[in-house]
Amino acid sequence: MLSKYYEQLKQLYNLLRNGRGMDFGLWKETMALTFLIIMQTLGFIIALALMFVAPIIVRIKLKAYFNQKMHKAENTVAGDRVSRQYFMATILYWVCLLVIYVPFAIPTLLLLL
Repeated sequence: MLSKYYEQLKQLYNLLRNGRGMDFGLWKETMALTFLIIMQTLGFIIALALMFVAPIIVRIKLKAYFNQKMHKAENTVAGDRVSRQYFMATILYWVCLLVIYVPFAIPTLLLLL
């Protein structure tokens, strides 16, 4: 796609340099490709940011949920149950992070280097 974009820009430059009239169809295609490249770049940056921020947000929400549940616990038995649930949720969080997140994060990070 970038090579096609480069060729179109080169054609536009040659038209303007030689003093010939502007080809509106070529200009329209070039602007469409420019918009597409900008949208893809923005989408990639947003996806990359979400990939690094999403685990932090999930962890914060998980802690807040179980803190609220712990404050609502009326006795020590209910508190112990909430504590075990929090422990299991934390283990599940780390397992998902290692099994799902890391295999996607490492290649993406290497792609950017």
